[in-house]
Amino acid sequence: MKLTSLATIVLSAAVMTIASESDPSPLHKHCAPANTMQCKKDLNGFNSFNDYAIWCGPESQVDEYAECPCQGCCRVADDGKSTNCKGN
Repeated sequence: MKLTSLATIVLSAAVMTIASESDPSPLHKHCAPANTMQCKKDLNGFNSFNDYAIWCGPESQVDEYAECPCQGCCRVADDGKSTNCKGN
């Protein structure tokens, strides 16, 4: 019985580790250059491989992000002050 319980604990810990690594949110990930709006699409299937926009904060990490509903449509606009998902 003790062996079964130990196996269950080990398996549960492994599943929890995999689940936490499968959350590819860009929040707090490294980015560069700092203090810029950027369009991205390259984060392990995040947002179903659609584009997303980020604010790369002063500490070179993603402080905010917004998901686009499309691929290849994110654009930096207003002289780098905003982004849009229109593709224009």
